[in-house]
Amino acid sequence: MNDQQFERRMEFIIEQQAKNTVDIQKLQEAQTELTKKHNHLTEALTVVVGMVGRLAEAQERTEEKLTELTNKQAETDENIFP
Repeated sequence: MNDQQFERRMEFIIEQQAKNTVDIQKLQEAQTELTKKHNHLTEALTVVVGMVGRLAEAQERTEEKLTELTNKQAETDENIFP
């Protein structure tokens, strides 16, 4: 191998190393962005689960009150129409 071939190979290796460095940096940036999105989705999901839990509790209370109202209505009907 002569000096010119050696120089070309060294330039090729240096260019490849530079490209790899850029690619790694891009991958790190993409991973950081995905991590941020994952964290935001996790927070949003936590909020939604909490809301669903509160809605379920509210629905249960509504059903209890509706049952109570139905029973009171039946008592009223019995008192009015014995």
